[in-house]
Amino acid sequence: MLTLLERRPREPAGDYAFRVLHHNILHLILKPGQPINESALSQILGVSRTPVREALSYLSRLRLVDVLPQRGSRVSLIDTSLIDEAKRARYILESAMTETACGLATQKDLQELENNLYMQKFYLEQENYEQLIELDNAFHAAIFRIARSGRIYEAMSRLLGQYNIMRCLCLQSLSAPHAVAEHELILEAFKSRNAQVAVREIQNHVARYKADEQRILEDCPQYFLPCAEEDGR
Repeated sequence: MLTLLERRPREPAGDYAFRVLHHNILHLILKPGQPINESALSQILGVSRTPVREALSYLSRLRLVDVLPQRGSRVSLIDTSLIDEAKRARYILESAMTETACGLATQKDLQELENNLYMQKFYLEQENYEQLIELDNAFHAAIFRIARSGRIYEAMSRLLGQYNIMRCLCLQSLSAPHAVAEHELILEAFKSRNAQVAVREIQNHVARYKADEQRILEDCPQYFLPCAEEDGR
């Protein structure tokens, strides 16, 4: 069942269609390889098919949707070569932003992170992974914002779409308790103003997904692009 988001005042139909599809793809409600029915989507969203096509075209450019001539569209299979590139980019950016944010964080900022972490623990106990993923993203977004680089996070999130799908797979099946515990270590380093420890913890946090990814590859091979197709891209 598609998760519908509230349409914002005066939000263009294409933007709304994109936002709903993007959310459902990243949260694995629409799964890799799953066909997308334009006509059904337009009815569910209450928009014409044109904005749905526009949204699908943009998602295709982000490597989240495959638009197949004469055959319709489907959620893109995960390309592990894109995941490897994204991990390197995220490792570098998160390290730099964490170091900067640790020195700039105000008490209000620390309280925001504390509140976020409290809710992460709550939703972890409830096994509500959709909300947990939202809070996980918000935690990292807050670090970029504290480092005065919120727009960099927004751009990174758009470009690292397939990587974020992999993160969701890991959180849902394997690593949610570890992720929450690691966020707590990062926050403790922020509170003590220890940038070196904060950077070390964020690097461990980002790097840990490698082991989880191998398990996901073994457990859910249907979600991944075959290696021969990856090499041809």
